Amino acid sequence: MLPTRPPRWVGREHELTVLRAAIEALVRGEGTVVWIEGEPGIGKSSLAAEALAEAVQPGWDVGWGGADQFSGRLPLRVMQDCLQVRLNSSDPRRTHAASLLRDRLSPGDASVNGIEVLLLLADDLCAAAPTVLVVEDLQWADEASLAVWHDLAVSISQLRLLLIGTCRPTPHREVEQFRTAVVRGGGQVITLGPLAEPDVIALVTAMVGASPGERLRRLTAQAAGNPLYVRELVDAVLREQGAAICPVADLAPRSEQLPVSLTAVLDDRLSSVSAETAQLLRTATLLGARFTVTDLSAVLRRSALDMTVNLQEAISAGIVDAAGTELAFRHPLIRQALYESMPEALRTALHAEVARELAATGTDALSVAQQLSAARRPGADWARAWLVQAVPVLATRAPQLAVELLRWELETTPVVDEAWDSLTVGLIRAMLAVCAYQEAVVQANRALAVMTDPARRCEISWMLAHAQVSAGHGSDNAVYTIRRALGEAGLPRMWEARLLAELGMVERIPRGIDVSRTFATQALT
Repeated sequence: MLPTRPPRWVGREHELTVLRAAIEALVRGEGTVVWIEGEPGIGKSSLAAEALAEAVQPGWDVGWGGADQFSGRLPLRVMQDCLQVRLNSSDPRRTHAASLLRDRLSPGDASVNGIEVLLLLADDLCAAAPTVLVVEDLQWADEASLAVWHDLAVSISQLRLLLIGTCRPTPHREVEQFRTAVVRGGGQVITLGPLAEPDVIALVTAMVGASPGERLRRLTAQAAGNPLYVRELVDAVLREQGAAICPVADLAPRSEQLPVSLTAVLDDRLSSVSAETAQLLRTATLLGARFTVTDLSAVLRRSALDMTVNLQEAISAGIVDAAGTELAFRHPLIRQALYESMPEALRTALHAEVARELAATGTDALSVAQQLSAARRPGADWARAWLVQAVPVLATRAPQLAVELLRWELETTPVVDEAWDSLTVGLIRAMLAVCAYQEAVVQANRALAVMTDPARRCEISWMLAHAQVSAGHGSDNAVYTIRRALGEAGLPRMWEARLLAELGMVERIPRGIDVSRTFATQALT
């Protein structure tokens, strides 16, 4: 049997206290407005539901309505849904309210008459009993419903009403004006931020029945304190692994793919921005969790000025944040959802295009290399030429990435291609840097079998000697390799001196003694 689901209010004690105070005021017959704001999944609805579940008195009327992206097509429907509570009653005031709703309000009536009818209905309900009205997602409510909500808020001191509205941060200007009016009118504003790490741990502990281990903590850290995202991630792991929960709760998903349920939640998060902004953000995911406006501008071939509105919209929606000179996705999960919404074939093709655009603008070699890696293989003439230039940097800064890219590129590069020598030398250097000594020996011997340039042959021989010693082939093999290089015709004077110095070093190594990695990587200095 799976563990009991955790309480929804973990880490929200202060906010619950504010709502409880508003309910206590309603017990005294005093009206209150409470505005709850925060990003999707942060717990706005759960907070209101928990406070009402534990404190609402018998006989009270509680109405709950929610707006969505399509609410504008049905004017006043949100407030109608919210006010249509307990109308089947012998109480004459409720009977009057029911007749108002039935006889005087036509579907879709957004006129002044429709607004007045709903305000009269609210007045009758509040007169009959203390009333709680909760309207979710005010940022999507139609203008007429917002007008009703605002009028109720303005007249709250005359009503036995607890009016609660939930809203995403920084909505459009009209809704923001209503928030300002709530503050000026003495109403309460609750801003829900991310849960602190101890609260996330408490939430996960309650879900899995044990303190989370390191892997599970790393997984839930991706949710950046968003309780809904935490729950969806943990639920997905629990569904995947069933009741087989180890004592330390060190669970991890079998796949890095986001759960379908979480993807749907994150897709809803993205619905708060325009289609153009969503597309811009999808492109930004290709650049990583953090990106610069300059790089995004280069990839999209749009000026920074042209992207200002879209980027500001993404920031306002809480999808990206400023991070010094860069922008960063606020939640790694949002970036992943956007990224995975693109078919894999499209993603790899786009990574190849991004790499080319960044390379053309002279972007840092490591950034371009990461894009080429995500594209699965270079496979283009421009990439081959770029790699030849970037090899020295990559072999030093990101040797494992260099090995990967150079292997791919050499698969399609003919030996007669003038780039082959440079790419091969770079690959061997990178292999030494990642301690792939045996592979370096094989690759170097192959290269010496076909390479003709004296300087290149010397360089390969020099690295081969290092690889042989480090791979445990013995110093005798390394001595032979160096002496063979010294005996070749056309030996450059610089390499002659270097090889002689190397020979002296190798000959001093006692037989059967392994050398340190420091010696093996001297070939890179």
